[in-house]
Amino acid sequence: MFAFRKTLFSVFLLCSFITLNAQQWSIDSALKELDVALVSREVMDLVKMQQVQTELVKLQQLGPGNTEARYKQSLVLFDAYKSFRYDSAFKYAMYQDSLARTLNDEDKIVSAKINMGFIFLSSGLFKEAIDTLKSIDPDKLNKDLKIDYYSIFGRTYHDLADYNGAAYFTGIYNELGNNYIHKAMELVPPESFQYQLWLGSTQLKANQLEEARQTLYRLFHNRSMTEHQRAITASTLGYIYSRLDKPEPATYLLAIAAISDIKSATKETVALRNLALLLYESGKTERAYAYIKIALEDADFYNARHRKKEVGNVLPIIEGQQIEKIENQKTQLIRSLTIISILGFLAVIFLIISTYQFFKLKKVKELLQLTNGTLTTTNKKLHEANRIKEKYIGYYFNINANYLERIEKIQKTINRRLSLKQYDELHDYINHEMDSKKELDELNQNFDKLVLSLFPNFVNEFNKLFEPEDQFHLKDGELLNKELRIFALLRMGISDNEKIARILNYSVNTIYTYKTKIKNRSIVPNDEFEDHLMQIDG
Repeated sequence: MFAFRKTLFSVFLLCSFITLNAQQWSIDSALKELDVALVSREVMDLVKMQQVQTELVKLQQLGPGNTEARYKQSLVLFDAYKSFRYDSAFKYAMYQDSLARTLNDEDKIVSAKINMGFIFLSSGLFKEAIDTLKSIDPDKLNKDLKIDYYSIFGRTYHDLADYNGAAYFTGIYNELGNNYIHKAMELVPPESFQYQLWLGSTQLKANQLEEARQTLYRLFHNRSMTEHQRAITASTLGYIYSRLDKPEPATYLLAIAAISDIKSATKETVALRNLALLLYESGKTERAYAYIKIALEDADFYNARHRKKEVGNVLPIIEGQQIEKIENQKTQLIRSLTIISILGFLAVIFLIISTYQFFKLKKVKELLQLTNGTLTTTNKKLHEANRIKEKYIGYYFNINANYLERIEKIQKTINRRLSLKQYDELHDYINHEMDSKKELDELNQNFDKLVLSLFPNFVNEFNKLFEPEDQFHLKDGELLNKELRIFALLRMGISDNEKIARILNYSVNTIYTYKTKIKNRSIVPNDEFEDHLMQIDG
């Protein structure tokens, strides 16, 4: 199985290389490539975890007295985790600090602090990041530490400006961030990747969009970049193009950035979220919804608080559009079922009329057989009239077929059974096909899947609000039952009883009765029940 995954990973890397060498804004190919990458996402994460595990074993094999070597290995583990998982990165940053203090090495202590500042800002803990970095005296740092210190301090203020969102403070924070970045730029060669990236970033934060675009466009075509560097460059450049109201290159570049994030197993990222928003604005709701959910999964995995908030601001917008689409499909389905029911009713009426005419004509035929030959012509005319009526019925169904494309199969079957006079079979077919309960069950099943995609542990977490004997136990094949659906809607923010009743096709009294009954069974007070319900998170 793992060999197959490695083969899939190799094929993905080859396809990605071909795509990234096409210097065109080929959106469709980039999105298709991204979809392939998303399928392979677990493989990339697995490879990352195996690499980390190898480095962890090396750390565990070092003796307790080998403090210097353990410090160096903890740096390796921190670098592996810093854009992958906050909790583990924080753990090794703290471990570095402990080892540095044991070694009584001031440079190592400062380096550990800088790393903690980086991990704080990456997880959205801006105050902690600023406090940590302010505890460092930059005048006492060597060149390499100064570069790290100024660049991380600059990024902290840049990210804080994006997170804050208030125009007044955004300008202040961006100016502070640019000041720190400029100090870092003074310490690196102008031709270096880092200098050019910082130059483009400061131009962007100074609202010099065209200058920033030109700088990062040149940098994007530098083939010597790592995947992580490519992701940062493409993501920033894509954001600039979106600010310039050029959605085509913006979409392409954000897709490339998301691919590179996946290949480098980077979870602290914004490319996929920004791409989802662009796709939503261009009307590609389904793809946008799929991408924004994965962006939220990555933010949760990394535990980036500000990224979760940013995704949380976008998700309801895209999700609302998706739910509206589902509701429209539900309305269309109900309309189709209504038309099918009317058609079935008409078919039954035609069946009764045809049966009545059949027996009536049979009696006429018996009477005509007793008359003289002059009535034979009349009898033939009656049969001809009956034949015309039958053709008229068939013509009626053919005309309706032009307007009822979605029920073409049912109508054709009805016409065929009528023409063959298979009346009993037709009656059974109609009763079998027009199963409104089956359609309603399917609607509920689709709703259950939606709820459980948002809150996979909803049933288990909900049951924690009750004593074991009062908990809900689902039958085989059930995802949710009627009581759980009511409270699932409450958890999704729909609290109005009338709206819940309309969605679930219950009466308002039924909704009120179930809510009261279930709250009374809970182990928490009634007035606190919904607060506990709203705390269910995945």
